Amino acid sequence: MNAELASRTDLNKIKKDAENLVLWATKLSTDDSVSPRMDLVKSNELIGEMMFSNGSVDKMEDRTPEVNHPMEENSRVKQISKKERYAFDADGKPFSALKQYQYRDGLFEAMVDRFYKDPTLIAYGEENRDWGGAFAVYRGLTEALPYHRLFNSPISEGAIIGTAIGYGMCGGRVVPEIMYCDFLGRSGDEVFNQLPKWQAMSGNIIKMPVVVRVSVGSKYGAQHSQDWSSLVAHIPG
Repeated sequence: MNAELASRTDLNKIKKDAENLVLWATKLSTDDSVSPRMDLVKSNELIGEMMFSNGSVDKMEDRTPEVNHPMEENSRVKQISKKERYAFDADGKPFSALKQYQYRDGLFEAMVDRFYKDPTLIAYGEENRDWGGAFAVYRGLTEALPYHRLFNSPISEGAIIGTAIGYGMCGGRVVPEIMYCDFLGRSGDEVFNQLPKWQAMSGNIIKMPVVVRVSVGSKYGAQHSQDWSSLVAHIPG
């Protein structure tokens, strides 16, 4: 008022509008026809069913996925197809480490398979494209996918997970990557409060097809080697 930006009448109107909005929301929340109560005696698993999807969706849309070449022409797919999926040969001798099928090969196969099935799937993080992400799991995807499906992000864990949540809420499937598990703290609200809870808070209307990929280890020092999985396990959803 002293700055002459609003009059007493303007401020009174703002206050009254706020009061009316709160009253309207309260009436809706107490109206059983609009906001029916859960019968947790009859359905005691209902809250849990809303928190966890316990489902599998092959693809989020039916359009043709955007890719640069057929999967069978991918160099990494060809390379993995020649690897041994068992550690020992017929004589019981171990195959060489280069010949053996590795954990990262399994992750790559799962990712590339879904990229060719689900047109909405995207993946991003720090150095995901070209370099191939943590442990080079994504090596070979740069050639297979257009940039908007696999791309590099700024060094901002909060933004990485926050945008992934928004994309998931809009109906897309996404695999954001946090380079080290230690950096989860930089996206704490997004990981602990937003990502696991929106499905339940929306009454199971909003789905969250988001998988956060992080690496854990023991060789990069005090701030790059921790496993914070137990922290995530504390959060329902």
